[in-house]
Amino acid sequence: MHGDEDIEVQATDWILTVGQRPAELDIPGAELTIDSETFLSLPAMPEDVVIIGGGYIAVEFASIAAAAGAQVHLVVRGSELLTGFDEAFVDTLLDQLDDRGIRVYFNTEVTEVAKTDDGLNATLSFGSTLPTKLVLRAVGRVGNNDTLALENAGVEDDIHGINVDEFLRTSNPHIYAAGDVANTSRPRITTVGYYEARYAASVILGHDEPITYPAVPVVVYGTPKLAAVGVPTQYAEADGYSVRDIDMTNWFTYYRTGEPAARAKVVLDANKKLVGATVLSAHADELINYFTEAINNKDGYQAIRDRLYAYPTPASDLEYFF
Repeated sequence: MHGDEDIEVQATDWILTVGQRPAELDIPGAELTIDSETFLSLPAMPEDVVIIGGGYIAVEFASIAAAAGAQVHLVVRGSELLTGFDEAFVDTLLDQLDDRGIRVYFNTEVTEVAKTDDGLNATLSFGSTLPTKLVLRAVGRVGNNDTLALENAGVEDDIHGINVDEFLRTSNPHIYAAGDVANTSRPRITTVGYYEARYAASVILGHDEPITYPAVPVVVYGTPKLAAVGVPTQYAEADGYSVRDIDMTNWFTYYRTGEPAARAKVVLDANKKLVGATVLSAHADELINYFTEAINNKDGYQAIRDRLYAYPTPASDLEYFF
């Protein structure tokens, strides 16, 4: 739409990058909850917040709300937070969330949200009720592919998004999909979306090699941050790799800033080259980028040792992980 006027656009090739939106809840009072996008626009933080979910957004927003002074209740349907990450590191993160006063309810669902004179009541599946000022739903995201009438263009999709091949082509050879809406096995994060969109454009311009991905770092911006890249540490030893589990809490980089816990696990192949890492610390988002570069460069100890980094920084510690 341009003002009140429809505009028709014609093209030979198209790239669909319509992304995802927050998933809804199917419970009584669901309309009283807010999503993550609305949360970021709150004029002030309520004194008491219930967050439904156990993934990235739920943990990140629980950390934000607690830092702003709210009493936070995190309601998790399953038995774990952040499935897919190293369990030991998630447990350490959970301990730190608890230290910040965030109360976590596992194997629990919010079955109803109701208005009260003072705010809201969130009823839990085991029968208790949480009085609160705000209920945030962070129960996943769904693709916006269902808004496009794709059947009119012969494009196939399902609940996971728009189906694509190794060239990011859909079932219509002149239509591509990239980013969160594309049904690929890669994390649905901003950097992957940029990478895929650039790749799809290159195919339209004549590139004829299937897409390949570098190592993709993912970060949970909790307090502290949790980051991972490459071979998952929790499966590495079973796959024949060696794993180093390193407590960095007393390293000068972290000790000088008073971090309560800083940990890393690195995965090395038979040639002692770095192939995976998981980090938990306030600097995890920075350190994981150095690990990502090392993985993409197939670096080992000597390659890292021969570089000079500013000290004291997370980069200057890299040689000690081998």
